[in-house]
Amino acid sequence: MNAVVTTLLCSAPDPQRGERWDPDGHLLDTLAGSITAAELTVLHDTPPRHPVPAANYRAVTPSANPYHHRWTVLADWLATTSAEWVWCVDATDVEMLHEPWGHMEPGVIYCGSEPSTEVAEEWLAENHPSAGGVVGPLLNAGILGGDVVTVRAFVSELVAELAACGDDLTDMAAFNRVAAGFEVVTGERVHTSFRGYEHDHPTAWWRHK
Repeated sequence: MNAVVTTLLCSAPDPQRGERWDPDGHLLDTLAGSITAAELTVLHDTPPRHPVPAANYRAVTPSANPYHHRWTVLADWLATTSAEWVWCVDATDVEMLHEPWGHMEPGVIYCGSEPSTEVAEEWLAENHPSAGGVVGPLLNAGILGGDVVTVRAFVSELVAELAACGDDLTDMAAFNRVAAGFEVVTGERVHTSFRGYEHDHPTAWWRHK
């Protein structure tokens, strides 16, 4: 079985935006409408309005920083899923362009990435006290996929890493440190250019806004 899982965590403010996400199920319309040959699961801590009919919804315990907490609830879900192949993706920034199923290899982590710029590195340093030693090109946590055994191992390590650097604003630094211990495939085979807004890429599996 193939699975795509996302989170809609709205009980605590997004630390980058300073406000809570609206638990509006319509935020997932683009993602849900793009997925083929897989089930979509939404892990939510607030009852969503207008839930997507085709998705499976699972309530999770509310917590603090959603960038950290999402990996805890994803780890719990990964521990029980019967899926063989899985993608953990952002709810609002990601859309499937081409089916990845049948093209992925066991033991490999597939993930997002973005260009390494001075702005990105400055943002990383300012918002992640643990960021020392993390250099670009930066991997992006908004797209993470692979066989469920490998993804489960990755997310388990990421949860532990985030617990050790709780002052980080987001999960970016921890994600990049954990990824250094895995075989990683990223770039245009996996996703469109970060914030490229492409809808007609000939090979990328995912569009990443």
